[in-house]
This record gives sequence, structure tokens and C-alpha cells, in this order.
Amino acid sequence: MRSTYAVATVTMTLLLAVGCSSLSKAPPASQVTTPARAEAVTIKVGATQQEKYYMEKILIPAFVAAHPDYLVEVVTFEDRDQQPMKEAIRAGQVDVVCTQRMSRAEIPLFIRELDAYLAKDGGDLAPYGPVLDGLRRDGRTYDLPYLTQMGMFVYNVDMTKAAGVTIPADGWTWDQFRAAVAKLSQGVGNEKIWGLETDKHEMLTQLWVEGKTGKPVWEAELNTLREAIGLFHTMAFTDESLVPAPAWTITAAGTQYSYGHTFLGALKGRKAAMGFEESVDVSSLLYLLKQFPWDVAPMPSVPGRHPVVPVYPFTLGMAAGTGRPDAAWDFISFAAGPEGAAVLARAGHMPAYRTEATRKAWDENQAGYPPGVNSMWHGTWRLSSYTSVIGNEPVQRHAEFQKAQNWALSGRKSVKDALGWFVAHEGGT
Repeated sequence: MRSTYAVATVTMTLLLAVGCSSLSKAPPASQVTTPARAEAVTIKVGATQQEKYYMEKILIPAFVAAHPDYLVEVVTFEDRDQQPMKEAIRAGQVDVVCTQRMSRAEIPLFIRELDAYLAKDGGDLAPYGPVLDGLRRDGRTYDLPYLTQMGMFVYNVDMTKAAGVTIPADGWTWDQFRAAVAKLSQGVGNEKIWGLETDKHEMLTQLWVEGKTGKPVWEAELNTLREAIGLFHTMAFTDESLVPAPAWTITAAGTQYSYGHTFLGALKGRKAAMGFEESVDVSSLLYLLKQFPWDVAPMPSVPGRHPVVPVYPFTLGMAAGTGRPDAAWDFISFAAGPEGAAVLARAGHMPAYRTEATRKAWDENQAGYPPGVNSMWHGTWRLSSYTSVIGNEPVQRHAEFQKAQNWALSGRKSVKDALGWFVAHEGGT
């Protein structure tokens, strides 16, 4: 969008350039009254505390520099309290909404569809890959991903060298991964050093299943689920190289999840050689892991298949109550498109819009990242289980499988008994 002032300036410049004879002689400068510039359009972005940083420090300055006829303000909401944001949308107090904390079922109620804008712009949607497909509801697009956090394996370089384990630069099978983790595990009791520390065992199962079948875990056949759980059960209780899952409290009234987020502490304290976290902003590792040399291992894969990288996207949608839809779209398309992706990549964050140009922008400023971080660009990016399940029909089956999986990988039931329970209850009975 161009301001009236900018258009008038360009028009006058063209007239002067062609030497139009009908123009009268310019008056002295002292007699010229400069026309006031039209007031800039203000776009208000509703964001959580976490996303406020990405907006104010990275995306908004770049957007305003490219669109000087806009002003952008951030309206901040508490991360876990959606109600104030909903009220602001109803009242027309925000134009763009960071939809990370809004459930998939609620988004169509508070966010406008973007398909008409996407069709008008005719932009290439391929760089979003399967991430955008997973965000759509009933074939409609309500928000665009602009930033990704992702699951990754982080390891202590000193510990892997001491154990004689070589982590490949790119690509290895799950069997090779299992052998490496077993070799990294040492000791017993208080002296125990785990090969792999995590509290996201359900995500490991999802990666294995999706990597083998190309489908989400809740669509997998029972034999595939049995094989997946069997692999990680063996690592935990036969190899004793994978820390067992934290036991969830599962009752008829519901499930209480227990996440310890211990892998960073385990790596720094040398209680584990490798850790897995489902949702990590790569740039945060620079600040969290300063005490020892670290790197990122490539995602394991099933032979003949691309590795699956679990992605937790941050998205932007157009608030249903906005009175400035065109302005809102200008900001969304910038932030979530190629321009915003390049800005985020140069700042050391993983944008959702992946192209060769974005990758080159990333390479311009590695900011001290070890080489293994580049492996996160490869593979098939899929929505993590959290974002891809909510609001979908297979929720019940997936929920029952998660219970069975936790029983097996926490050691409370055998794989046979856990899956037997799943078969009897997967219909929600």
C-alpha cells in the first residue's frame, strides 16, 4: 500500500521530468506550504508475552521500514488466558492475532478466512509444506505460520567423543541411533549416565510412525504401533539407555500429564549425553547451553524414508473484528511470507517459509551455532502432535493410544498389556 503523499510526490516528479509547459513558475520557497501527509494507518497486533519479542524486536521494525505509511502496535495478552484476547477481537481492538494459544476449534469463530487474500496475491504456498496443510480447517486457511520451534536431539560433544560415538552430519537410521544411544549410556544408580534424556516419549513414537508410514500416529495400524512402542520400550528397559517416561496420572476423570523439562539440566550436569525436546527455539540454545560444547544430531529415519522433523508453529491470523482487513493482510503476508522469513532467519530463528533464499539469509548470520543445527532444515516438517490433533475426529483414538503408550514406556504395564487395553478402549468405550 502506498500513501497519498507518496503517490502525489511520484506524480509531480514525472510531470517535472517531461517538462510540461502548462506548469506555472514555482513560487519562492518561503511561500510554499507543504501539504500535510495523510495520517499513517495503525495496525494492532495481539500477541502473547512470548511472541511479543518476535514482533517488536524483529518483524515490526522490518515491516515499518518497508511500509512507512503504517504504524504497528503490539497489544500483549497473558500466554495462558485466552479470554481477554477473544474480548479484544469481538470489540475490534486488534487487527492481527498471534493464534498460538487459541484452540483449533475456536479459531474459525474469531479469525477470518485468508483464502480470498491468498488467491488474490497468487503467492507460492509450497514453501510452507505440510505445516500449512495441517493448520487448515475443513480445507480453509485461517492463519499462516511465520515461525517454527521444533523437536531436536541435542548432545554433549565432549561426552560423545569420550564414548567413541560419532554423530553423523546428516541422516541415520533408528537402528543406528539406538546403537549410538546404548553406547552413550553408562553406570548404574546414582552414577547412571543416560544415553538419552527426555520427557517427550510420545513424540518419539510419533516420529517413528510418521517416518515409516507417512501418516499421523492415530491412523497407524496396531502392528505399526506395537513396533514403535517396542523400540522405545527396549531402549528404556532392555538397553537401559533411554530414561523411562514420567508416569502420567490416568483416571476415569481425565489425564494429568507430567513434564519435567529436565534434558537441559541433564546435559549440563553430565547426567545424560543426549537430550530430546519437542519444542525448542534454536536461538535459545545459545543462551541455555553455554557451559559445554554442544551440537544438534540429525533426525533418525526409517530406511528409504525422509526424516520427520516435528514442528510447533507460531501463526498469524486476521481478527474477525478488525476494521482494517487490507492493512492486517499486508502485515500477515509480510511477516509469514518470504520477506519476514528472511528477516527471522538472519536473526537466528527458524521461519516457517522455507526457500533457498531463506536458507541463504540464515547462512548470513549463524551467530555461533554448531554445524549440526543446519540438519534441522532437512527432512519433512510435520506439525507436532499437540497442534495437529486438536479439533480432529481421531482425537479419541489418539488419546487412548497416548495412555497405553505412557503405561508401557513408564514401565507401569508391559507392551502387551498396554496395547491390549488400547485395543479394548480405542473406540472410547
